[in-house]
Amino acid sequence: MNNRIGPIGRALMGVAAVVCCMLVAPLFAAAQPVQRPLRIGFMAHDRSLLALPSTRALVDGLRDLGYVEGRHFAWEFCATDSRPERILACVSELIQLPVDIFLFGICGTGLDAVRRATQTIPIVVASCNDDMVETGIVKSLARPGGNITGLSKLTPELAPKRLQLLKQVVPGAARIAVLWNPGYSDFKADWRE
Repeated sequence: MNNRIGPIGRALMGVAAVVCCMLVAPLFAAAQPVQRPLRIGFMAHDRSLLALPSTRALVDGLRDLGYVEGRHFAWEFCATDSRPERILACVSELIQLPVDIFLFGICGTGLDAVRRATQTIPIVVASCNDDMVETGIVKSLARPGGNITGLSKLTPELAPKRLQLLKQVVPGAARIAVLWNPGYSDFKADWRE
């Protein structure tokens, strides 16, 4: 796998298979061809996300499977302009289009807002640092239930290792402080570990 695309890119490529299954199902279910491209909705602070290697890798993966941007699928994007108060407006705008599927690169406030707004539109999470079961995003990893699926990094198992590595790098450290935004992610399982 190409290391230049980074972990998010690799996660998005993995999610491409899930997205493709969701895109292919309606094509096989209906006898007639799709009249319009399936709309993939996503939010970010600005449009630069569309140019990221990870996003382009997803598009390339879909193209390799025979799906062409503009003909089979289209991006429906809403910019939050780095203002958290714009998240609800973006969710509403995308649902009203309507989008056929939501794609999130990570868990967080945007995903939480969409979860509260719809229980019918499929939601795919490319890479979640949280324990998706403990936070209630899915019922279980084997059978997520509801309308959400995706990948979990299962980072709680990494938390003790990170602390161990930090202690090796700074052996004299007596206290270690952690800064995080619980509004973005609570990381309960990480902190417990």
